[in-house]
Amino acid sequence: MSTQAPNAKRPQIERIALGSDRAAKIMAVRAAIARVGEIDSAWRDANVVARSVKTDAPAMPLNDWELMGGARQRALAVRQILLDQKLDADQSKSRMQSSKM
Repeated sequence: MSTQAPNAKRPQIERIALGSDRAAKIMAVRAAIARVGEIDSAWRDANVVARSVKTDAPAMPLNDWELMGGARQRALAVRQILLDQKLDADQSKSRMQSSKM
């Protein structure tokens, strides 16, 4: 159940950052955005911004901890690249403020 008022205008999702430039991952993210866009119009015009990133994560994780750790490293790395390029992926203001602390 949503906590927002039914007529509250929600911000559009403009950009989704992806810490990989592999075609299969880009296509998967685009497909996920399209599926979400079918039920949430805020996602319909979202663009994927993909960047290759270097991390210490293993290329083939052996367990959930390695998988999630690698995902976090890639997310932080692509975020830094976008900030350096004066771009930003969409995130809520409260999350942005808490990450600066």
